[in-house]
Amino acid sequence: MFVKPCEGLITSLYDMNRKHPITGKVQPHWGVDYGSADDNTILAAATGVVRFVGRRHKTAGNYVVITHANGWETAYLHLASVSVSVGQSVAAGRTIGMKGMTGSATGVHLHFEMSSGQWSGGSSLNVNPALYVDDPNVRTLQVNLKKLGYSLDVDGKYGNATAEAVTD
Repeated sequence: MFVKPCEGLITSLYDMNRKHPITGKVQPHWGVDYGSADDNTILAAATGVVRFVGRRHKTAGNYVVITHANGWETAYLHLASVSVSVGQSVAAGRTIGMKGMTGSATGVHLHFEMSSGQWSGGSSLNVNPALYVDDPNVRTLQVNLKKLGYSLDVDGKYGNATAEAVTD
């Protein structure tokens, strides 16, 4: 199980037809963005080993990639600061950095990606993080939707049933 990697609301979902806020071009958004919050600490979403730390990348800015025991990887982009190093073991919930707006970003946020194999910056191995992360805000939303009569699981994952209920 993956835990939510930071505080803050989702400001942009995983979307293969997203209009990029800077270029205006339609291009895939391979992750989920979490907006700025009172606490902008970024946490490891699951236990693993830091495979890569990138600095000053043109689009990703400062970023961290963590490999997990199940072969999956998580990537954390646009960091203001990084507090881990390559080869370091990290436990789920351990601080790995702080949200920022390095690289190509319009504001302070975390761009979070998940890959079912080695992460390479947007590929066919990427998955929608909202389907795998237990988000307390989504859990609260689901409880309230159930009170309104919608039939869905309260699991903290922003899947189709939750999205359809919100749209309705």
